This record gives sequence, C-alpha cells and structure tokens, in this order.
Amino acid sequence: MHPILWPKQLSSQEGFWVKLSDIVGLASPRWCVGGDFNVIRRSLEKLGGSRLTPSMKDFDDFISDCELIDLPLRSASFTWSNMQVNPVCKRLDRFLYSNEWEQAFPQSIQGVLPRWTSDHWPIVLETNPFKWGPTPFRFENMWLQHPSFKENFGRWWRESQGNGWEGHKFMRKLQFVKAKLEKSIKEEILRYFEKFYTSPSGESWRVEGLDWSPISGESAFRLESPFTEEEIFKAIFQMDRDKAPGPDGFTIAVFQDCWKVIKEDLVKVRISDFRPINLITSLYKIIAKVLAGRIREVLHETIHSTQGAFVQGRQILDAVLIANEIVDEKRRSGEEGVVFKIDFEKAYDHASRGLRQGDPLSPFLFTIVADVLSRMLLKVEERNVLEGFKVGRIEQGFPTYNLQMIPFSFPALGRRTMMTLKNVLLVFGHISGLKVNLDKSNIYGINLEQNHLSRLAEMLDCKASGWPILYLGLPLGGNPKTSDFWDPVIERISRRLDGWQKAYLSFGGRITLIQSCLTHMPCVGEGKRDHLVNWDVVCKPKSRGGLGFGKISIRNVALLGKWLWRYPREGSALWHQVILSIYGSHSNGWDVNNIVRWSHRCPWKAIALVYQEFSKFTRFVVEDLEGLMQSFDRLHISSSVPDKRSWSLSPSGLFTVKSFFLALSQYSESPPIFPTKFVWNAQVPFKVKSFVWLVAHKKVNTNDLLQLRRPYKALSPDIYYFNQQRWIGFPKEHL
Repeated sequence: MHPILWPKQLSSQEGFWVKLSDIVGLASPRWCVGGDFNVIRRSLEKLGGSRLTPSMKDFDDFISDCELIDLPLRSASFTWSNMQVNPVCKRLDRFLYSNEWEQAFPQSIQGVLPRWTSDHWPIVLETNPFKWGPTPFRFENMWLQHPSFKENFGRWWRESQGNGWEGHKFMRKLQFVKAKLEKSIKEEILRYFEKFYTSPSGESWRVEGLDWSPISGESAFRLESPFTEEEIFKAIFQMDRDKAPGPDGFTIAVFQDCWKVIKEDLVKVRISDFRPINLITSLYKIIAKVLAGRIREVLHETIHSTQGAFVQGRQILDAVLIANEIVDEKRRSGEEGVVFKIDFEKAYDHASRGLRQGDPLSPFLFTIVADVLSRMLLKVEERNVLEGFKVGRIEQGFPTYNLQMIPFSFPALGRRTMMTLKNVLLVFGHISGLKVNLDKSNIYGINLEQNHLSRLAEMLDCKASGWPILYLGLPLGGNPKTSDFWDPVIERISRRLDGWQKAYLSFGGRITLIQSCLTHMPCVGEGKRDHLVNWDVVCKPKSRGGLGFGKISIRNVALLGKWLWRYPREGSALWHQVILSIYGSHSNGWDVNNIVRWSHRCPWKAIALVYQEFSKFTRFVVEDLEGLMQSFDRLHISSSVPDKRSWSLSPSGLFTVKSFFLALSQYSESPPIFPTKFVWNAQVPFKVKSFVWLVAHKKVNTNDLLQLRRPYKALSPDIYYFNQQRWIGFPKEHL
C-alpha cells in the first residue's frame, strides 16, 4: 500500500500521473494507493456539479490505464470542504487498488471518519468489514458542539443516585449518563425525520379559483368499480417474479405459478384492505399495482398538457424536445428571457398523502400534485404577471410549466415578477408538502447580461448559472458541435463502465451484458484487449456471422424516425404545436416542413434529415373509399372519417423502431458462408458459443496470431515444446 499527497509545487505537478504510473508498473500485482489526489473524477463529486476539466480527464485516464478499481465511498459524498457559509465540497481523497488486491480482499469497503481540525475528512479502507456482535458505546467529540450538551450533561449527572464506595458511584453515574445520551440521540433523530413525514399542523390550505379538467363519468365509474379477476391477473403477471419477498416470506412467483389455486380467495379481497405502506405483504403490492393500472388509464383526462411524465399517451422526452426548441428559438429572436429550474426537496417523500419512492402509485400521485403547481402558474400568467415564451412564426405562447422548468420573458423580468413567482412556490409548498429548495434551484439567462441575471437570482434566493444544463437527464442549451456539450454523456457511460471492473465476465458474459443492460455499447473488458473481430462484422446479424449488436448510428436514425411517425398522429399534443409553430407545415399537409436551414443546436434539424429515408416506407390509407369516390362528384371530401398513414414494413401498418432499423441495415452483398445454426443453436453454455464464434472467424489468440498482433506477448517462433516426439507450435489448426 502506498500513501499519496498531491504536490504543492507546480514543477512537481507536471508529469505526476506519468510518474505514478511508473510506480504502479514496478509495484507488486497486489497494489493499493490512497490519499489526497486533489482532483475529482466525476462531476457529481463536487457539490452542485462540475464541468469536465482536463485535470479530471487526466485522472480518469490514469485510473483506466493502470486498470485500478475506484471503490464507491460509503457514509459520505465528499471528503473536503472550504468550511465557508456557502461551502464548496469535493471528493479529493480516495483509495484505488488493483484487481489482484480485489481478489485478495473482495469485501473491501471505503468509508469516511469524523473530522477533527483539518478541512479534509479522514478516509478508511476496511478489508474485513464484518461486524461480530453489537457495537460498543463510543463517545464522539463532535457531540460537545451541541449548544445544550453541557446543560443536559450536568442535569443527568445530578439525577444519578448510587450507593457504595465512591469509585462504584462514579462508574454508575457514567453508565447513567451514557443511557440518557443514547436515548437523547434517538429522540433527536426521530424529531429530525418527523419534519419530513408529519403533516403540518394548523388549518389546512386549500386551492381555489384554478381551472381543472375533470375526468369523464365513465372513467370515474371505472375507478370505483370492484376489482376484476382479469385486472388482478394482469397485475400479478406484470410483476417481477424474482424480487425479494415481503415480510410474509412469499415471492410473487408463488402467486404466478399457483394462480389457479389462490385466485378465488384473492379476488375476494376488498379495497378497504389496502394500506398506504404496501410493502407489508405481497397482497398489498398486488392491490397497489391494480390501482396504479386504473389511474394510468384516466390520468391523461385531468392532467394539463404541460405535464409529460407518467401520463399515458405522453412521453417525458417531449418536454426535452420542447425545451430545446423554445430556448434555441428565443436565442435566435434576440429577445431577453430566463429559465428557472426547480429543485424539490425529496420530491416523492414530502408530498402530503404520498407514498414511498418505488411504490407503483407514487409517480402518479406525484404527477397529480405537480399539476397543481402548473395550474397555479398558468393562473398567474392569465393575470399578466408572468409571461411565457412566445415562439414560432405566429408568435404563439407556449407555457412549459412542467416538473422542473419555468420559462418567462421580458418585460416580465422585474421585482414584482420574481416576488410573485417566489410566493407561488411557497404557497404550493404549504399546500402540498412538496417544498421547493431555492438554494439548489437555478436561473439561466437568454440574451441577458450576467449582472441582470445575478440581480434576479438574489430576488429568488437561488443561483445564477450558465448554459448548458442537464434537463431531465439530457443536455439543454449547449452547442452539440463542441466537445464540452457531450461531457455529461461521456461521464454517464464511464460511470456505467466502472461497474464492469468488479464483474469478472467471460467473453460470452460481456456480450450478454451489452445486449441486456448497456444498449449495445462496445465490448469492454477488465483491461486492454485485442480487437479480435472488426466492429462492422460484430454489428452484423448473427445470420451473417456477427453478434447482432447493430450500428449505433443506424439505430439512432431509426429512433429519430419515430418522431416523424408521431407528428401527424398527435396533432393536439403540445410538442406538435411547438414544432408546427416554429417550422410550419409540409406541402403534403401531413408532415412538418423538413427544410431546416438554421441553428445546428435545435434537435428537430437532426430529425428532419431522416425524412427522406423515412418517407420511403410510408403510404397513405383512405378509411372510407366509397365516400372518397362519391366526393369526386361533389368535389368535397368528408372529414368525419379520418385518413391515416400506414407503415409498409409492418403487417399491422404501425411504425416500429425495429422494422425501420432492419430496413436501414440491409446489406447489398450476398450473405457469407457461416455456420450460424451450428454456433448459436448448440445446447451448450453461452460462453462456449461465443468462443466457437471466435474460432469460426479464426480470431482466437493462438501463438501464430499473437506473433502478428503482439509479438512481445507471444512465444518466440524458434521455441517449441517437444512432447512424445511431436513438435507443437500451437497454430490455429491445433484447435
């Protein structure tokens, strides 16, 4: 194990990672290094986030090149703070170790210890973290900083009464104080969490004067009707049979496999048996699942069109498209505006009448609560206090008061606007229990000077930040042609790949992991490996000798084609109206104008480029042919029966990403001769199939191939092994 401390002299910092890499190469295979590296690796390792800097890239390259494992930090997120009122916190300290160390100490965990005087928190690497028996009492000196500790300590000391000699009485007093201290700590923790989970006392707030969209009478009747056997059956068989059992000890697999035995008794369970904490038994999970299915079917009738998450018929990516388009349109117009990005305090847990995160009902109840905020802001806009963005050729206003973002324009950028917005958020927090964390919320300016933006941020008690930002997990407001724009995407992929370091998978296991978890990303092993097979061959279907991954660029085109398919079918959707307002209609009357000459930042430009390929596989279907023939005489076409577009690659006439992807992936050359059935239909483990696939391609690292690829790792061609009067040189024919 080697300790490390980042050098303070600038001359010593140059080439530091190269020197440390040399030490790694000279060290024993079981190697560990730990200390203050004075650099973060991921943006999440800094409070409030950070952009990807060159020093972060160098540090990440050092870890990857040396094949070191970066263990997650337990019990804390950061190890350093500047100890200011508005602190800067980072994770500068860590332990890194090799795969051999991991094999020797597979249970290693990395944690943080209490800080004494330094601005760094000590870190510890435990190689044997198992705890045998109860943890003994240990006094923490930080408890002395509590303002009422000395007063309580004195009172507890005087309350203790004991008999016997003085030494015995003294020990009894210490034991009495210890018991009181443990009880006091438990009560303090209980009071802390009561703030989050207890409904506020006093007169409850009410929401009046808002415009609601009630559900239909038929939908209301369907919500209140008794559960049917079909609903329960569907809910049970949609659940994961391999999830851990509840406190009753039974897994969902029992209910699925024994459905015919239990269904008669299960259907008799009444709705009154439902409990909000639905982890008590598997029965309550089923009830919550059925209720969630019913709410999902009617939620779109009452939730405002600005809300896209968890609503049937809407997609959360619609909000990302709208946000990118209106921000880019606002920049192009030259008008001033701001975007306010909301941060909720423990969003799912704070809502009144809410459930734990992970409950099937939780996202739908959260959407209903968030809809109140949207309608409150719309009401304020009706009174001309706030003004949403006006975009497009017809200067139509589009409010995007969704779960995270509130845009408003000049001239509404004044003190009155800021105070109104702040009051609305505070009132909403009192009504719902879903409080907005202004300290972590951010405001972003469009065509606005930084001084003006900072003044607006002070009025809202939030932060003034710059573009680009992450909105619903995707970049917003940046330039896709710059490398910095894609830093969050690269970092996210890197975090996913970090988990592979401790997964000792065979070649077949890595293929399975790519196909199931990582959406066909390139195969990455535990260290540097030879690229045995060309990537173009790997992407081909299995029938053509590949692994069926498919090219990511073609898959992206197929996914973009889905937007073109949805556009004419969702004419009333908010995202459709935004795109139509900005780009106008196509001459065919169905599609949007696909000639996008301006900004490279707007995502619809990339979607429009797919139109030529997409249009090859579409045709128009007239639902009422007889009515059409009669209309020729009257020169009038009835609009009561809607026509529709059909997808020629699907028997149902509906668009699928898979069919478009396969059409774009057609190969002009004749299929190669490859033993597909022999390789993939054999009744052997998948890792054996993957090895046979390499053999069939003659890509196994035999000694003669190593002589060409990595001679320094291969046996010398002059060295052979003599065994029973046979010279064996390990060529590919030996297999």
